[in-house]
Amino acid sequence: MVLSDVKVIYIWKRCSWIFMKNLSKNVSPNIGFLRELSMPQSYIAYLAMHVLDRKATWKRCQEAYKRWGWSDNHIVSAFRRDPRCMILSEKKLMATMDFLVNKMGLESQAVAELPDILSYSLEKRIIPRFSVVRVLLSKGLIEEENLSFSYVAKTAEKYFLSAYLTKYLDEVPQLSNVYQGKVDLCTL
Repeated sequence: MVLSDVKVIYIWKRCSWIFMKNLSKNVSPNIGFLRELSMPQSYIAYLAMHVLDRKATWKRCQEAYKRWGWSDNHIVSAFRRDPRCMILSEKKLMATMDFLVNKMGLESQAVAELPDILSYSLEKRIIPRFSVVRVLLSKGLIEEENLSFSYVAKTAEKYFLSAYLTKYLDEVPQLSNVYQGKVDLCTL
């Protein structure tokens, strides 16, 4: 039963507007759409009422990802990995992709394999961490082939700081300032 899922109950409480709508007209087609995408039932229960009631949201994100060269397969694959990637604002999506692709040099399609990165805060997590990594790469202190962008973005703060910041402070004393956004990368 759907109501046994704690996450769904939370969404239902938060989105009580759904009970005001015609469920068979609005929600049922979306559930069918998710099943066509081979989504697990647990995601369907969570998302059917939260995300895809707005097909316009899906279309907007789909069009934005296509501007970055993603195919329909990339989009569906990213959605299966992290459904939140289809509810981001266009501004957030474009800013994060711009930073990762144009400033960090990641392949656009590689981001499709790590779509949860797109949900992280650009200012508080993505830019500080990837800026530190960029400095370490430029100084030759780490090698790109040994680097896991997934680890950089997803690992807990204390592990990131230990692996990429405190470990290299003797070689790059300004690294803390880079992480805090106090130093322009061009000056290093």
